[in-house]
Amino acid sequence: MLRKIVVVVCVVSFYTTSIQAQHVVRGNVCDTNGFPLDYFNLVLENPADSTYLQGNTYYSETFECPLPDMEEVLLHFSSLGFKDTYVLVNTNNNVPLHVSMPLLVIDDVVVKAQTISSYQGRTTVLVNGTVLQNLTDVEDILKRVPSVRADRDEIQIFGRGTPLILIDNRKASYEELKTLQPSEIVSIEIDRSPAARYDARYTSCLKVKTNRTKEGYAAIIYEQLLLYRYLSNNVGFQAQFNTKNWSNFIAFSHDYAHCHNYSKEMEAITIPGYCLRDTSFYDAPYKIHTYNMTYGSQLQAGTKGILRWQYVLTSTKHPNDKGNLSKVVEHIWENDIPTSLLQTNTYYKLESTRHHMNVGYRIDIDTTSYFRVDADGLLGKSEQAENLYFSQDRTGGNSYITNSSKNAAFEGQLEYSKKVGTMNLNIGAQYNYLSGDSQSDYDSDIVSTTFCNHTIGIYFTFGANYGKWGYEVGLRDEVTNDVTKKEGRMLRDKWGNNLFPSVSVYTHSLWNSLSLSFNYTSGIRRPSSLQLSPVLFYVNSITMKTGNPLLESSVLHNFSLAATLYHRLSFSLEYDYKKNPILDTGTLTDDDKIIFAPINVRNSHVGRALVSYSNQWGRFSFSTDAILEYAYAKVPYMNHVLTNSHMAFSGSVNTSLKITKTTNLLCNYTYRSRSADLMTVFEPTNNLSVSCTQSLFKGRMLVAIGVNDIFHRTSQDWYDRYGYYEAKAWRNDDTRFVCLTLKYNFNKFQSKYRIHRSSSTLNRL
Repeated sequence: MLRKIVVVVCVVSFYTTSIQAQHVVRGNVCDTNGFPLDYFNLVLENPADSTYLQGNTYYSETFECPLPDMEEVLLHFSSLGFKDTYVLVNTNNNVPLHVSMPLLVIDDVVVKAQTISSYQGRTTVLVNGTVLQNLTDVEDILKRVPSVRADRDEIQIFGRGTPLILIDNRKASYEELKTLQPSEIVSIEIDRSPAARYDARYTSCLKVKTNRTKEGYAAIIYEQLLLYRYLSNNVGFQAQFNTKNWSNFIAFSHDYAHCHNYSKEMEAITIPGYCLRDTSFYDAPYKIHTYNMTYGSQLQAGTKGILRWQYVLTSTKHPNDKGNLSKVVEHIWENDIPTSLLQTNTYYKLESTRHHMNVGYRIDIDTTSYFRVDADGLLGKSEQAENLYFSQDRTGGNSYITNSSKNAAFEGQLEYSKKVGTMNLNIGAQYNYLSGDSQSDYDSDIVSTTFCNHTIGIYFTFGANYGKWGYEVGLRDEVTNDVTKKEGRMLRDKWGNNLFPSVSVYTHSLWNSLSLSFNYTSGIRRPSSLQLSPVLFYVNSITMKTGNPLLESSVLHNFSLAATLYHRLSFSLEYDYKKNPILDTGTLTDDDKIIFAPINVRNSHVGRALVSYSNQWGRFSFSTDAILEYAYAKVPYMNHVLTNSHMAFSGSVNTSLKITKTTNLLCNYTYRSRSADLMTVFEPTNNLSVSCTQSLFKGRMLVAIGVNDIFHRTSQDWYDRYGYYEAKAWRNDDTRFVCLTLKYNFNKFQSKYRIHRSSSTLNRL
């Protein structure tokens, strides 16, 4: 009985040239989205009897292969998950040829390499055609990516902070990433050592490839119900209509979060002869509505150009009603003598709106070079208001706090890429603009601050592949200007200039598919507008936060050595040196109040070892990662310098079982030991989540149910100790929930290419 094999065309364009007496075939291999394959094999065969002549494996999108002294040669392209493709080449014909490498899909399952693989210090997770595409959301996928920790609020690359997020080579926010549906994601790549061509503010990069430009039309409607202590839901609609030269994408979503958190916090300032201590108990329900609207389009401009644009609107509302009434009970002691009991009811209101626009154009000058220009703009506004009603305080009466801010950002980039012989060259320039206005109103005492940053960067990278090894070297130069004003008065006007080199040397397919890589990168952590602003923000009746206009930027140097075996087992060693890291300190004022203010610490050192493994046995797949970290820093404490060193461990285990052709069971467990960030110590956490997915009606409908944080251990307690200040927090956040997801595809993309093969042919795959 014949089975249907659906093929998706990957375009391979190449041309042949003659160099003196030697004929050479060159070209590049890419998919329908313009992305290169992970690797491919090219074998030259005799057209008469298919005898082997020569061959090589290529790990970049371009290839160059000398041709034998024959009139015709048969080129045999192969890669795991793709149908073998044969092209007959006349060695005297220099006309560019186009070859299609079909992507195999058997019984709606894409035949691909393993789900998680590592190469050159990067980790790639395949989503399309795997059980991951049936997960409920992007957060579920990211939990299964080695060294990635993600929740509904933020994403972190362990040891590398918040990553630069690129969706189809376009810069995006984490909020936009969360709106992606797993079924439209092709793959996710984590780069812990990004080259100098990327913004120096980021020391890691997360790249997402989607199928949004696939020809055809499709639509998805989904509903996600989450039962916390209360019921929350997320509903949305997505549609695509793509022709050969024009693709369109539009999406709407509404996320309603209704949760209830409890916590206890303690603060203390201790100096010789005096102690001030404050303990607060928080009972905080909240209801937040988040609306997202996205429209994106891509147009084929001529035969070589691509023009694309996208607009994203995000609106968040936290209404001021009784459902958001928080209760706080606060006790204050001086020298262990109770002085005040504050019972506070807080009507809390938060509104924010953000507009994000991106425009880009790329033109392929020829098969070896391209030029692109990108522009990215962001405009945001937020307002946070609190009305505090005290039953008792030191002065009696009520207090009213309102914090508001406006911000705008713009980023423009030009880049030219050229392949010269065996060398790849990239040259580019980038301009970043960031501005913000903030205002704090505490009982009609209004203070306003403005902040502005300009950064101009130029960079170049060059590298080459020589058989089983290659390299890439880059250098980035950034000039920056920071301006901070308070009530129109200049507080900071500082210029800076930094060089950021990057080096990568790697090998592949050595002994038993062993790959090695060495990477050095550098980055910078510039103070945020809030860290530079001298405006006082009241946390409670005795605690305030303020910035420090004299802060210096933190410069980070990263060294890593990685080894990968069979693309499954990966091991790496990393060392980070940070100069001028930023630390918050607590000090006591003359009127017995605590003020937080950031300062620079001289340096910090972090060393870590990472190991990850993934494999698949029939219907069962397994992946795990473990990270061991040692940190060392010297920070101010009391009247001397305290040396702080600690060891921390983090790990995760992920399994999936294909019960039937349409039913999958997935499990994820993460653990993090006690850890510290300078002087903040975080208590251990762990999370066990289980989900089951069922597809119906030939894959058009998906039903999934999942349970998160079964042991209720993801709320992270912490304590601080620096300067004269000490703080602790015990949290009971609303993190445990049951999730029910319903999705329906009105149409699934259908390929125009269909091939029938016998059962014996399929069995050889």
